[in-house]
Amino acid sequence: MNKKLLVTLAAIATAAAFGLVLWAFLPASQKWIATAFLVLLLCRLCYMNGYAWGETINEEWWTKAEKEWWEQSIL
Repeated sequence: MNKKLLVTLAAIATAAAFGLVLWAFLPASQKWIATAFLVLLLCRLCYMNGYAWGETINEEWWTKAEKEWWEQSIL
């Protein structure tokens, strides 16, 4: 796992804990606020997790592409 992914997951876990505490202490008529917060957080987790893994894949691909380009330009 790369460092950026771990930092992102730690930040999201902290925010999720805050959201769950918020959900626990809000009155029933206002639980939709905490529920919306947690749903948005889940969406963000999915997006950032995909971005972090995608960035790793892209870095590997660009490294391979650059290597091929350098090999072709030298020959």
